[in-house]
Amino acid sequence: MKKIKLWNDLKVNLIASALLLFLIEPVIKWGWNTMTFLTWSLFEYLQDSAIRSAALGQRDWVIVMLMTIAIFLPFALLPALFTGHKAATYVVAGIGRITQNQTYRTLLTRALGVLLLIVSYLMVGLQFVFIPFVDLQLVTSFQQRMAVLAPHITDQEEEEMRAEWAMMRKRQDFNVLNSKMDAKAQASGVKLPELLYK
Repeated sequence: MKKIKLWNDLKVNLIASALLLFLIEPVIKWGWNTMTFLTWSLFEYLQDSAIRSAALGQRDWVIVMLMTIAIFLPFALLPALFTGHKAATYVVAGIGRITQNQTYRTLLTRALGVLLLIVSYLMVGLQFVFIPFVDLQLVTSFQQRMAVLAPHITDQEEEEMRAEWAMMRKRQDFNVLNSKMDAKAQASGVKLPELLYK
């Protein structure tokens, strides 16, 4: 009897291991790679948005942020608080109603809905914070570095660099322009200030 039970346990463990190895592990790896790709894509999108914004030139972000906080925040927070409270109540109510005959599928569905809601609010909030912050860093850094470099280059070279700045669309454009500035500074024997945003 013990040998049969041991043999059955061994078969179950082998089947579980095979499922894990050939089915579950690839799905988990695919999910992880997909999340990593999406996260990196979001980060690249935010960086490129900030660079396009910085290419527009120096603007008074303090006033923009104060107006955003004064106008947008109350309208964003009230629905968020209401929705968050409703979602939390929904999940907690689901916990109370789960009986032994039910699975946790309902609870999981509710929890994923709340998680999706939270992630959505965080993404919107991240855009409102990240883009102005990076824009300020980029513009300030460019202006500071150009002020140091300008006396050591021709007016034509300065105008070309400012034109390249205004035409930036991606991180690569930003890197190329800063490499040019660094090369001109090195050729002139000038040390440029460090970039505020790298």
